[in-house]
Amino acid sequence: MITFERDHFNQVARMKKVTIFCCFILIFVLRSEKCFSTWGIGAEFSYKCLSGDTYLIEYAMYRPCNGGGPPSIAMVNVTNSCGFTDPYLQLNQISTSLISTVCPTETSSCNGGSYFAVEKVVYQGTITLPGSCEWYFYRRESRRSAMITTTVGSFNDDLFTFFVIDNTNCPCQNSPVFRTSADFRVCVGQPFQFDPHLFDQEGDSISVSLINPRNGPFEPDTVSYLAGYSNTQFLVSNPLISIDHSTGIISGF
Repeated sequence: MITFERDHFNQVARMKKVTIFCCFILIFVLRSEKCFSTWGIGAEFSYKCLSGDTYLIEYAMYRPCNGGGPPSIAMVNVTNSCGFTDPYLQLNQISTSLISTVCPTETSSCNGGSYFAVEKVVYQGTITLPGSCEWYFYRRESRRSAMITTTVGSFNDDLFTFFVIDNTNCPCQNSPVFRTSADFRVCVGQPFQFDPHLFDQEGDSISVSLINPRNGPFEPDTVSYLAGYSNTQFLVSNPLISIDHSTGIISGF
C-alpha cells in the first residue's frame, strides 16, 4: 500500500488565482510514502475577506492519529513588501475530523487500532492588514515524516506552507478552496485520480501546476528527490502522472 499525502511538500501543487493581476498564491502538496510517522503529513491555507482589510485565515494540518495530540494553537509568520513591522498571527484550533476510511473489520489508529488513519486539524484567526501591499503568510512545521523514501533529506526536511495576499491590486478577495480532502491511499497497480474540487467564490480562473516543495521561506531551500523521482513524478507510474492545469485533477497508475 502507498499513502498519498496532501501537504506542502513532497509533491506540490501550486495554485494561482488570476484576475487582471496575480492576486493569490496557494500551494498544496502530494507526497508518496510507504509508512507514516508522528509528524504532520500535510497542510493547506485559505483566507476569506470579512470586510475592508480584515481577513479570516484558516490553516488545516493533516496528521496521523497516533502522532500525539495536536497543538491548540498554530502561529503564522507574516511579512510584507511595504515596511510594516512583521506581526505574528495566532490561529486557534476549531475542529478535528477523521478523513481516512478503513474496512468494517479493521480498527483505525484514530480509535486505538493499528491501521493507518489521518485526521484533519483546522485552525482559524483574523487579521486586519495595516496597509496595502503584498502580504506573505507562512508556517513551517518541523519535521516531515522520517519514513519518506523518495527524497534525500527525509526526516531533515521541514513542512513549509505559504500564501500571498495582494490587497493593493486585489482588495478584499477570497482565496480558492479545496472542497475535497485528499485521499491518503492509492492501490498499487491500480489507476488513481485525485480531484480537489477547486472552488473560487469570485469565479476567477485558477491555474494549477506541480512545483518543487520547499523547506522554508528562503530560496532555493527546496526538497531534493532521489533518482527516478521528482516534483512532477512523485510515484512510479506507467503511464506517467499527469495533472489537469485547469481543474487540479491528478491522475496516475
